[in-house]
Amino acid sequence: MKTQGLGNLSQFLGNRVVYRNLISQDRNLPGFSDLAREIGLDTHKLPRKADPAYGQVIALLLQKAQQIDQPGKSLRSLVFIGDTRLNDGSAFANIANAGRWQAAAFIGSEKDQPAQITRDTGFDLALYNANRWSLLSEFPQICRQHGINLDQTCAVVLDLDKTSLGARGRNDKAIDRARTQAAEDVVRAIAGESFDVQTFDRTYQRFNQVEFHPFTTDNQDYLVYITLLAVTGVINVEELASEVQTGSLRAFGAFANKIQPRLPQLPVSVQNVQAEFYNSLQKGDPTPFKAFRRQEYRNTVTAMQVPLEINEAMLTSTICITQEVREFALLCKQNGCLMFGLSDKPDEASLPPLDLAQEGWLPLHQAAMLAVSVP
Repeated sequence: MKTQGLGNLSQFLGNRVVYRNLISQDRNLPGFSDLAREIGLDTHKLPRKADPAYGQVIALLLQKAQQIDQPGKSLRSLVFIGDTRLNDGSAFANIANAGRWQAAAFIGSEKDQPAQITRDTGFDLALYNANRWSLLSEFPQICRQHGINLDQTCAVVLDLDKTSLGARGRNDKAIDRARTQAAEDVVRAIAGESFDVQTFDRTYQRFNQVEFHPFTTDNQDYLVYITLLAVTGVINVEELASEVQTGSLRAFGAFANKIQPRLPQLPVSVQNVQAEFYNSLQKGDPTPFKAFRRQEYRNTVTAMQVPLEINEAMLTSTICITQEVREFALLCKQNGCLMFGLSDKPDEASLPPLDLAQEGWLPLHQAAMLAVSVP
């Protein structure tokens, strides 16, 4: 492991970043509602990363950015750097198909195996899986083999979480740790003296399993909400698990509808949270547990703060820039490529609320971190 000094993602992305709400941090670009209207999508339904509609929105956003940067010069190609074959691979394919561009993707994850980069035969497009982030140095040559030049006609899209920062297989546990600690922190703060860490751990782990994903939709806000209700004695964990497993309770919305009428009987500390959560849920907000996500933002930025010294063991708690991605991105930026960053992390967990912004807290893509590489 080598440390490569301080930096931030805005060094190579500027504010060309979108988080889950699909609102570019570059305010010269249109937001999701305007983009959705232009291509005939529902403005009230945010697509998730693997959805075809997500690819349509991002492709149009890239074209809008290109019109600003290179008037009259259309994009011809797309390069995508990510860390998950299914989620990022689907986003890559959908963006490329929507833009009708020549395209290539690098999906990286550090593994204790002989280094190799191989083309994925499960994709029609040129998608490559690599078990070393250092193999990204070979990717420009691979792109050229596919007729892709890293120049002013090429859009380079970087996944943020567990790619540009917190590299999967190397540093990703630090991102997960910040989120799970935020869940515990916010539940502890709401429950007060009644907080029981064993109930918290048991509930969180029980419902954070694939078998419950059809119910929770793998939404961390829903998971932490369930955990809060268990810790404060509002629900019985085993009864809820049984209802879900037997199919008598299938949709999370139906579960929330059962809790809402009990609002006056809930513990006082839970009532405001319940009201805000349920109101957001009724509006279709995919991030209804605002207090949890605000705490996640605090914990994530805190985990980016540089310790006095860094060693390999500390990579489980300190979030770092992936130096190999930074080097690739700086090369692409120098060559005139259109640079853009994507994150599926909620905006509330990525951007400072007004009070923290006034104290000097920064968006995740602007926060200073140590960069780390592995030869």
